[in-house]
Amino acid sequence: MYHPISEPPEPPRRKDLRLAVRDYSREGPYFVTICVREKRNLLSGVNDDGLHLTTIGQVVRESWLSLPRVHPTLILDEFVIMPNHMHAIVGFVGAGLAPPGVRTTSIDRSQR
Repeated sequence: MYHPISEPPEPPRRKDLRLAVRDYSREGPYFVTICVREKRNLLSGVNDDGLHLTTIGQVVRESWLSLPRVHPTLILDEFVIMPNHMHAIVGFVGAGLAPPGVRTTSIDRSQR
């Protein structure tokens, strides 16, 4: 237990999930996971009809969708908002690659 006079506890050390052979400063596609602090279920809930965004989840969704307006070299691909985290695939583009706002792949949703 933390006592105000003692040093605060060390935060847990996380395993480095980055590939040693990957240069993360370059353009390209990236898989991103963003988690809610303390893993609280604030973003969505599940009922008989499926997953539904909370008000906070709706704000997260709108904020996410607005990112390319602020960062024109960012392309949003698929994303999903879960109860306590979200997953997304984003692309960073540069000169000579796809122009901002243009998806580089298409998904045939009829095959799902």
